[in-house]
Amino acid sequence: MRIANDNHWQKKHWQAIRSAYGSAPFFEFYADKFQPVYEKQFKLLFDFNLLLLQTTLFSIKLRSKFHLTECYEEQRIDTIDLRKDKSV
Repeated sequence: MRIANDNHWQKKHWQAIRSAYGSAPFFEFYADKFQPVYEKQFKLLFDFNLLLLQTTLFSIKLRSKFHLTECYEEQRIDTIDLRKDKSV
């Protein structure tokens, strides 16, 4: 999904986050890590979301590894798709 950067949505989003959480404990500590993400221009929403995920994982010191697929996989053979399991 391409991002329409002409309406400054990232700046507005960051201002809304700052307004809603600015007085929360530790906000300023985490704000320094996330504000640069919102100041950077992206062409694709995926790239923005990926950097947000990486920033979040780094900020909470969760060293989780994930791998991106090369192409869309409806369902991998070696996994169970729990989205279709209604009993969960």
